[in-house]
Amino acid sequence: MNGGSPVCRYPAARHSFVHPNTRMLVKVTLLGPVTAAFYTLPDVAQQPVVQPDSDEEKWQMLSLFTLPSHRGCGVAKTLCNAVLSWLRKTKTSLGKEHPAQIRVRIMVKPENTATIKLYEGLGSAHAGQRTLGEALIANGDAELIPEDGGGDAYQQRKGLIMAATIRRQ
Repeated sequence: MNGGSPVCRYPAARHSFVHPNTRMLVKVTLLGPVTAAFYTLPDVAQQPVVQPDSDEEKWQMLSLFTLPSHRGCGVAKTLCNAVLSWLRKTKTSLGKEHPAQIRVRIMVKPENTATIKLYEGLGSAHAGQRTLGEALIANGDAELIPEDGGGDAYQQRKGLIMAATIRRQ
């Protein structure tokens, strides 16, 4: 994949990016920036301390999708790098200066080793464990949790939290 900048398809709180040269072969969706209160998980998740909003901007990576026929070709890594570059270069929003530090978090199934390896290669590190319920809330999908809490499937701490901290340019 050559050149070009990621294209933000939705300028609201959810930002979806496709690389102009991939024609939707790969897509990344982010939620953010979000508040420290929204980003904070229970202590049992063992997530690193969340900094105040004035010191750190927080983003949740909601999804990364690559067509099966193009997996392993580097298009996901190229788009993720372009998105991280976009975050580094974004200085203001609605006239407000953004903090220099940015944290990007993703919640991954531990058996998804290819995705874990990709995020590690992008500078993400293991940052705790999450429940399915916490992942749905963090992704802005709390309404998908059954009214009764969903039982063990939603409450067991099986998922992996990964996070990268980057600095604005």
